[in-house]
Amino acid sequence: MNSRKIDLAEIRAITSKGYTEPYVTSLYFIRYFSPIFSALLVRWRVSANFVTIVSLIFALAGSFLQASNDLFLPFLGAIFLLVYNILDHIDGEVARANFHFYGKTSGLGGSYFDALVHYFYTPVLFLGIGIAAFSQTENELGLWAGLVTGMWLSAYGQSASFRVMMDKIFKDQEIPTEFSGIYQHDKVNWKEAPRKQKIRFLFREIFSNQGQIFILLACTAFELWVSASYSLRFMYLYAMAIIGLIQMFRVSYKFYKVLERIK
Repeated sequence: MNSRKIDLAEIRAITSKGYTEPYVTSLYFIRYFSPIFSALLVRWRVSANFVTIVSLIFALAGSFLQASNDLFLPFLGAIFLLVYNILDHIDGEVARANFHFYGKTSGLGGSYFDALVHYFYTPVLFLGIGIAAFSQTENELGLWAGLVTGMWLSAYGQSASFRVMMDKIFKDQEIPTEFSGIYQHDKVNWKEAPRKQKIRFLFREIFSNQGQIFILLACTAFELWVSASYSLRFMYLYAMAIIGLIQMFRVSYKFYKVLERIK
C-alpha cells in the first residue's frame, strides 16, 4: 500500500475549527485526539465514507444495547455511542485531509450519508430506552416517551437531504430573507462569547445528538459504579420527550410562518 508521511500538526491545521466548534465536548475533548487517528487513516488512504459506515455500526449497536435493563450492557452501549461520536468527527477530518493531500472528495453523497447517520440512530436510541423503561416499570409512559422523542428525531431522511441541500446552495453566500426562519446555524466562539451565550449553548448541548451520548455515558457509568439502578436514563428520556413535544409544535409553527412569508 502506497502511503506518505502525514504530519499531525498539518492535519490539525486542516481540520481544526478552533473556538468555533459547535460543542464544548468537541473543543476540549474529542478534537484533542481525533486528528491522531485521522492522520493514520489518511496515510493509509482510507475513505471518509468507510469511516462513516463503521460509525453507523457502532451507533446502532450502542442504541440497541440501551434497550437492556442490565447494568453493564447500557454502559457498553454508551461506550459504543462514544466511539461512534469520535468516528463522526474523524470522518469529516479524513474527508478534508484527503481532499487537501490527494484531491479526493466524497462528494455530495458523502455529506448526505454522514448527515443521514445522525438522524437515523437517535430514534432507535430513545425507542430502546423507552423499551427498557417499560420493561422495568411496566408503565406505558416509557414507551410513549420513547415514541415522542423518536418522532421528534425521526424525520432523518428529509432533514438530512434538506440540510445538505441548503448547505450546498448557500455555502459562503448570503441566506435569502425568506429562508432565514428555517435555515440558520447559531454559532458561538467559546473564547470570546459572553457568559450567558456560553451557558445557553451548554444547555442546548445537553439535549443535542452529541450531548445525549455524554449524558447517557455518565448515567450508565454511575449506576454501574454503585451497582444499583436509579433510572437516570429514564429521567433523561422523559426530559427529552417534554422538550420534543415543545420543539415539534414550535418548529411546525415557525415553518408555517416562513411559508406564509414566502407566499
